Amino acid sequence: MDQAVQTVHKPLRQNCLQCHARAGGGDSYKRGDITLAHGNTTDITFDSHMATTGLNLQCQDCHKVSNHRIAGRGSDIAQTDYDFPMGCSTAECHPTKGSPAGHTTVAVNNHVARVACQTCHIKTYGKNASDTAATEATEVHRDWTDSHFNTTLNQYHPRSDLLNNLIPTYKFWNKYSTNYLLYDVTHPNPLTGNYTVSKPVGSITDLTTASKLYPFKYKTAYQPIATRLSVLIAIDTSVYWATGDYLAAVAAGIVNMGFSESEPYAFVNTETNQLITHGVPTVAQTLTCNECHGTTTQLNLPDIGYRLKNTTQVVCTQCHGMKNQMGFQQIHQKHVQEKGRGCSWCHGFSRPERRLNENYQTATLTVSKPGTGSGTVRSADAGIICGTDCLETYGSGTAITLTATADAGSVFAGWTGSRCSGTGACEFTMNTNTMVAATFVLAGNLPELLPKEGTIGTQITITGTGFGTKKGTVKVGRKTCKVSAWATDSITCRIKTALPPPGPYDIVVKPKEPRGAQPIVYEEAFTMMLPVITSVEPNYGSTAEEIEISGKYFGSKEGKVYFEYELNGRLKKKTCKVTEWSMYDRVNGSSRIRFVVPKVTRSFPAGVYLLKAQNKVGTVTASTNFTLE
Repeated sequence: MDQAVQTVHKPLRQNCLQCHARAGGGDSYKRGDITLAHGNTTDITFDSHMATTGLNLQCQDCHKVSNHRIAGRGSDIAQTDYDFPMGCSTAECHPTKGSPAGHTTVAVNNHVARVACQTCHIKTYGKNASDTAATEATEVHRDWTDSHFNTTLNQYHPRSDLLNNLIPTYKFWNKYSTNYLLYDVTHPNPLTGNYTVSKPVGSITDLTTASKLYPFKYKTAYQPIATRLSVLIAIDTSVYWATGDYLAAVAAGIVNMGFSESEPYAFVNTETNQLITHGVPTVAQTLTCNECHGTTTQLNLPDIGYRLKNTTQVVCTQCHGMKNQMGFQQIHQKHVQEKGRGCSWCHGFSRPERRLNENYQTATLTVSKPGTGSGTVRSADAGIICGTDCLETYGSGTAITLTATADAGSVFAGWTGSRCSGTGACEFTMNTNTMVAATFVLAGNLPELLPKEGTIGTQITITGTGFGTKKGTVKVGRKTCKVSAWATDSITCRIKTALPPPGPYDIVVKPKEPRGAQPIVYEEAFTMMLPVITSVEPNYGSTAEEIEISGKYFGSKEGKVYFEYELNGRLKKKTCKVTEWSMYDRVNGSSRIRFVVPKVTRSFPAGVYLLKAQNKVGTVTASTNFTLE
C-alpha cells in the first residue's frame, strides 16, 4: 500500500483507455472512435488531438475533472458524473470557431449554428492507426446466439462483426436522447424494423440552439425479447461467459427479471446510435463542400430533411416561371446570398438565426363544408379534392384557386373564412394557415345570415320573415346570442360565449309571436373560428418594446399572449403584458393586439421563440418566429 500511495499520479491516456477502449468486448469494439492506439500513436491523421506528434492532449484536457467527477458522456448514456459543458470552441481551444465569423469562408461560417464540428472534421471512424500492428476495426453487429471461446479473456463471447473505415450516420441531436431502460415496453422502428436501444432526439425543424447535425456510429445486435410483453431480456452474462450456452443465459435472464420461466421469447435485431467525437485528423482531411452537397455517398441530405417542400415546379413557380435548372451552389448563391431568402422559401424548415427573409413558409389549407347540402371543392392544382381530401400543405406565396360544385338537389350558398366570400371562384395567396368553408344547402333552404363565421363578440345579422315584433331568443349551438335589434324581417345579435371550434353550429331563432310559433332553424350555419394571426410587426424586439399583432377573430374578451420554449427538457411559457386587445370589426373579425416584450432573464434568454395568442376559443401560433434581442 505504501508503494501504491507513493506512486499516485494524474491519469494518462493509457490509464483511461484500459477500460474505455476495451469496452464491449475488445479494442475499439464499442464506440469506434476510442482505441488503445490512442495511448501512444504518432499518427496525426488518425487523431491530431491525441497523437504524440500532434497536440498530445490527455483525456482530462477536454473531460474536465472536479473532485474526481469527470465531465462528458456518450449520446447513449445518462450524464451522471460531472455536469460540465463540453465543446470544441472554448477559451482554451478554438475560441472563435463557434462564432458566426470564426472560419475563413462565409460558406463554412453559415454552417456553424446547425452543424457540429465533428460532422465536418471526422469523415470516418473505425480507422487503423498507421503505427500499430493491431486492427482498430469496430463492432457493427453482435449475435448472442453464436458464441465462441475467447482464449485471451478465458471466457465465451458472442460473435462480433467488425469493420474499418466506416462513414458515420448523420442525425440532428439537441443533447437529449431516448435510451432503452430495463423493463421498457418497446416496438420496432418502422423505418428499419429493428428495436431501438438508443437514438438522439432532434430534427431538422428543431430550432433550439443545441440542435445540430452530428455524426453517429450505427450498430445492431441480435438479442432476445419477451414477445408477449414486448420487453427486451437482459441476458445473464455470468452464465454466458462461463458456458457460451445462450439458451441457458436467456433462461436465467428471464428469471432474474422476475418473469415466469415459461415466458415466451424470440430473437430480434436491435439498433443503437452512438456519438462519434474522437479521431479528428488534420485539417487537410476535413470534408469538402462537394462531399456533402455534390454527392450522396458521404451524406444523403434529402434523407435527413434537406428536401424541397413540394415538387420543383410548385416551389419555383411561387416566385417566377420555370427556368433552366441550376446546381446547388448556383441556386444558393442567387437566392440566399444575393436575394437574402431563407430556407423556408424552398424547404420545410427555417434558420432564423441567419436573419434571412423567411416570409415564405409552409402553410396548411383546410377546407370544410358546413350546411345541409353536399358538393365538392377542388383546387386548381388538385391538392384539394373535398370530397375526401380537404387538407393540403403549400409553400407560402402559392396562388390558390378553389371552385365549388354542388351535387344534384343542393345549392352552393357561398364561401366563408378569412380569404373568400360570395359564390364565385375563391382565389388568394397562401401566407398563413388558412381555413375556408364552402356552404352547400338543400335547394330552397338557403340560410340568410352575415357573417357565417366568427368568435366571441361577433355580430350576426339574420334576415328572413316571420320573426314577429316582440324580441325572442337566438342561440348559436346551445349558447345564447345576445340580441341587440329585433324586427319581423331582421335580427341582430352578438355571440357572448365560446364554442368548441369549428362546429359548424345550428342557429336557432325562437320568436315570441304568434303564440306557439315554432323555432326557425338554420342548420350548420355558423362556424366558430380560431384566432388567426396575419402579421407581427416587428417580429423581433427587446425588453419593454411594444409589438403589434394583426389578424382576425381575436374576440372581444381579452386573452393571453405568450412565448413558448423548451428549457431543460420541459415546455415553458412566458406571458406578455397586453396593452390592447381589440376586435375592432365585429362583423368580419378584423382584430389587433398590442403587447410588451417581457424582460430577458437567465431562464428566458435572448433567442428565437414561438409566439402564441390565446382566447376563449383556442390558441394560434404566429407563422414566423419571434427573435428576442
